[in-house]
Amino acid sequence: MNHSSSLKILDPKQNIRTDQPIHKGKRDILLNEIQKKLNLSADQISPIYNVFHKVPRHFFIEQIYENIAYTNQAIELLANQTISKPITVIFQTYLLNLNPTDKVLEIGTGSGFQTCLLAELANQIYTIERQKVLFDQRANYFNDQYFTTIENPQPFNLKSRFSNIEYRWGDGFKGLPGFQPYNKILITCAAPEIPKALIDQLKPNGILVAPIDIVPGKSTEKQIMTRIQKLQNGELQIEKFHEFKFVPMLQGKQ
Repeated sequence: MNHSSSLKILDPKQNIRTDQPIHKGKRDILLNEIQKKLNLSADQISPIYNVFHKVPRHFFIEQIYENIAYTNQAIELLANQTISKPITVIFQTYLLNLNPTDKVLEIGTGSGFQTCLLAELANQIYTIERQKVLFDQRANYFNDQYFTTIENPQPFNLKSRFSNIEYRWGDGFKGLPGFQPYNKILITCAAPEIPKALIDQLKPNGILVAPIDIVPGKSTEKQIMTRIQKLQNGELQIEKFHEFKFVPMLQGKQ
């Protein structure tokens, strides 16, 4: 989905970050590798791959890391947080089974990369970040930094480009009950268990995807990627997939 709006006049001396054919080539190589690792068909993965090209990952990391933007590795952010590996972002997004009319809650905004991918695939995104320093940095960057792409040579900022995202600083364990119910909920950090408050905010037949600690409360260990569907009668249908490693999901906000 395209969520563009009018743009303000720019200072011609402003540093505008660009997406070039070389970046697209690197994305193609990376995406082919990920498809083989996940063992998914082109039909299963193509919608996510399309938006992966529309939302260049190197826009969401510091320029000093741009040379590794299209390698399958996590990259450090502020406050001991990371931007997840591309394979993790793609697999979580795939498990959500997003529809264009969906309202989505994301726990853990981080760099905002996955948030913007979700915004391309769904109708409305609500996202929570507990780290104030990361929340403020993302807000300033999305407003002040401008970009161009091959398809869109007119400079834009991410705030206007993705106007269907609502950002909140808060406690992810509590969710955002004021905007419930949600069709889909995504947790992008290691949850010690399935948070009841988030299940309560999920619509019947809604889906929650989260990395759950294999050993409850042991976030230093690996997590199992888990998809939970809330059935019409309120019961939970739980599917478990591959192992991953995430930073821990913590109570409160900082």
